[in-house]
Amino acid sequence: VASFPTPVQPLASVGSDAFIVRRGDSDELAVESHVAASATIGLYKQHSFPPGTPLMITDANCSYVGLFQVSAPNANALPASKIVHNTGSGTNNCTKIIRGSFVCDASCKAVSCGGYGTTTGSYGPGSKVMRFISRAYFIGPSNVLTGMPALKRQSLVMETALTTKSEEIAQGVEDMQLLYGVDTNADADVNQYRTAAQMDVDGNGVINNTDWDKVRSVRFALVFRSQNPVGANQKI
Repeated sequence: VASFPTPVQPLASVGSDAFIVRRGDSDELAVESHVAASATIGLYKQHSFPPGTPLMITDANCSYVGLFQVSAPNANALPASKIVHNTGSGTNNCTKIIRGSFVCDASCKAVSCGGYGTTTGSYGPGSKVMRFISRAYFIGPSNVLTGMPALKRQSLVMETALTTKSEEIAQGVEDMQLLYGVDTNADADVNQYRTAAQMDVDGNGVINNTDWDKVRSVRFALVFRSQNPVGANQKI
């Protein structure tokens, strides 16, 4: 829970596992053109994404994926066939460059990042743009039944502004534990299951992307409690 986004941390119960799923929406828009210098993506179809909406773009062979927030056009100009991903007020975009192998941080500039610039940072035809989806799953107090735990989901949503929305999936879930199936010998099969705290697969003392890349499956275990007291001679 300590590594969860700040808005979610106080909502999750301590002691139970939690996880976040980040992905692109299945509703894709095909890219006609992309000019990194002007941070402009041309689409074959129109869209209705207002400024601030988080989007994902991937090239035709999925070798590069970029994340950004829409900076234009304004809501009153929608629907539109172009998306602008410029830097500036209303977004967290630190660079116009959304293609390349880098993480956007303080070292990025408006026209270059990680060795990629406005002449090398464009996506070609056949690339896809889609809404970026981020959802956190965790155990927390139910908002429906007082004193009852629940399996909950916190989703990143774009309304009048970028915010999060809470959803209650199931009442009576008091614990969730995850085990990660790891391929330790690169044969594409799971050799063992580990908890998140045990994910130092290569034994170098650090849990990083190299370890997580070895995960091939995940096991979920949920513990439910009865919503009503059960006596000694009663059955659920």
